[in-house]
Amino acid sequence: MKHLDLIPVANTCKKMLYKGCLLVGLVAACSLTACSDDDENSVAPVFPELQTISCNAGETKEFTFEANTNWSLASTELWCKFVKDDVESFVLSGKAGTQNITIRVTDEAATVDEASVAKLELTMGSQTIVIGEVTRSAKGSELKIYDMEGNELEALTVGYDDFEPFKVKANFHFAVTGTPNWVEVEGGSLVGVSNQEVTGGLRVIQDGTVEKYPVAATDNKMIVFSAEDGKASFSFPLIYAGMDPMDIDVTAPSANRYGWTVSMDGKSFAQEGGQGTSGGGSTYTNRIPFTVKVLNDDYEFVYLEEWEDVSGTKNISLIDPSMLWLHCEGEKGDISLRVDENEPQYAGVPAEERTGYVLAFSRAEYESIKENLEANIVENGDIKYAYQQSNLLIQITQKEQETTTGEQLVNSVTSGDGSTVIDFVAYTGENLSHYQSTYGVQSVTEINKPAMNTLITFAFEGVNIEAYDLSTEEPVEVGGFELSGNYVGVDASIVGKKDIFFVVTEWVEAGTPRKAMVIIHLSSVEDGGSEEPSEGVFSITNASTASSVACTEYAGPSLDWFKQNYGVESIWQVEKPTGNLDVALSTLGKTIASWDCYDFATESPISLTDEITDVNGDGSVINIWIGGAFVEHDVVFMVITDNSGVKYGLIVGTPAE
Repeated sequence: MKHLDLIPVANTCKKMLYKGCLLVGLVAACSLTACSDDDENSVAPVFPELQTISCNAGETKEFTFEANTNWSLASTELWCKFVKDDVESFVLSGKAGTQNITIRVTDEAATVDEASVAKLELTMGSQTIVIGEVTRSAKGSELKIYDMEGNELEALTVGYDDFEPFKVKANFHFAVTGTPNWVEVEGGSLVGVSNQEVTGGLRVIQDGTVEKYPVAATDNKMIVFSAEDGKASFSFPLIYAGMDPMDIDVTAPSANRYGWTVSMDGKSFAQEGGQGTSGGGSTYTNRIPFTVKVLNDDYEFVYLEEWEDVSGTKNISLIDPSMLWLHCEGEKGDISLRVDENEPQYAGVPAEERTGYVLAFSRAEYESIKENLEANIVENGDIKYAYQQSNLLIQITQKEQETTTGEQLVNSVTSGDGSTVIDFVAYTGENLSHYQSTYGVQSVTEINKPAMNTLITFAFEGVNIEAYDLSTEEPVEVGGFELSGNYVGVDASIVGKKDIFFVVTEWVEAGTPRKAMVIIHLSSVEDGGSEEPSEGVFSITNASTASSVACTEYAGPSLDWFKQNYGVESIWQVEKPTGNLDVALSTLGKTIASWDCYDFATESPISLTDEITDVNGDGSVINIWIGGAFVEHDVVFMVITDNSGVKYGLIVGTPAE
């Protein structure tokens, strides 16, 4: 059944008929709005973003939008119609909510000369805005997609680790002109000539989040193929299955998941070697963060603990749920491990130390082993090797810890460019009690031989910094201090070469913030550390020899091209890279937030997941291994983004220019 069936006699007649039909619809919509003025006059319309749709004669497409009040939607062209309950119309109206509209495209007035565009105009209240543009290809245009066996497809599949291949053929020159921002086209682009079949591939761009969630054809995530001359445009739904249901990817604070300890009160976490050493180590307070990546964020934690039988043999078994002392909290894969206080069972008898394990499983893997969980995980008194490699979050022992003031709240001290490790100690001098009571600090750390630029890393994120002269305790201007997250940079050239101390206050949403004091003897800055900050953007060292690696500013013929197309501030170059390179940003407080890699000659995106790692998990240093997939490319161009969003280029190798 058709609500309206117009046969145009001439363009003028067609336009008159259309306008009449549109007027009737708009009057009805206005009447609807007028009737509901009392209910809706306080609601300001919020219009959705513009959507583009590619259609061809005879096709139907789904169009979805959100309306926050009564609405009407009109098509500006007779060949673009709305279908509801088998009735075709040019105007629809309705109440607030999510709207799913079916669009049908006919061949009326189609020509071989150009594509046609219909606008979808949404009216809410007294405002009308175009929220959709439907492009109909020129008459006679044809483009089809196939799987690798030659079967015609209605949708294309996006791969996870690998590109999912497909074939495409059209009777015109074409290119892929649109994909969602989470889809990568193999080779960076796909073009084809008339009547010749070409092969392409699609893969999800993994960012730690988007790859976890499947996409169905009905979600209307499209890939668009457009004609070179603009006369045709074809779009197809994308399908993405998500991660393998059995896969899991765990990111821990340290590559070594063994050897962690926690204090008896469950508040102070450290890794073996992290406490009692001047070089510092991985330490956390109240919790340890983890990231778990699985399909649909559907995971399960398993908690085990060690115990010894009468013969002294170590065993591992599940913790009784009623006696659970390890707890993982969080959502969407952002996890925090907390540990209960280990209280004595009997008065006057100290609590015994205990060792536990936390493992994470995807829902599918957990369901496959849950019927005999302990037997499936533990073998010969230990966790099976496969689960140690892929599922283990942490092994942790709760015991009494010998700590001194300062060791838990300062993690590390280096020169500003990260090239020199600087010793620090817990202050135990005669003023310790005075500092603790006067300034409310929980730790006092002393740095005797700082660098001209010194970078101190804390066990918490700071929100405020106060500085004082060490001898008089008079306030000092904080212009030479830079607080960023859990880093504090001290520039002696601004502060002056004198003995000072500063207090950093923790950022917390609720509760009592911790405070850490650092005494830094800037008067002895010439006796230790690096004298001057690096002049370049990057500080690069050979990870094996700890020797500095030359990094010079690039001035080749491609400089302007790469700056313009990749939005980088400047470009730097390591001409003859070998071995393992540790790369850090020279500016105090700056860390590496992300990086993208390209073949310098072809500019094709390349994946170097196994060759580039975040050494400390905080972007302070990334390591580049000149091996594996890296050596398959003569020269690699990296776009490195810092924690403030500024981008820099790094060329690894010597371009043939």
